[in-house]
Amino acid sequence: MTVPGGRWVEVGAQVRFEDRAWQVTGLADGRVHLVAGDGASACVLAARLVAAPGFAVIGNTGRERSRA
Repeated sequence: MTVPGGRWVEVGAQVRFEDRAWQVTGLADGRVHLVAGDGASACVLAARLVAAPGFAVIGNTGRERSRA
């Protein structure tokens, strides 16, 4: 899922949401599954995640992304 700024949310990506850093652990049915460094977990609607104040993709998996 591509977000503003040309970055994308995919399994393994690091995101900032609600003033915390999270790792994306799953994408299913319009929801994004997240785990924080302290073990906390969350499941958020993708639309809510990317529209949240302060949301940012702060790291991707490093895999090359096709522009097709």
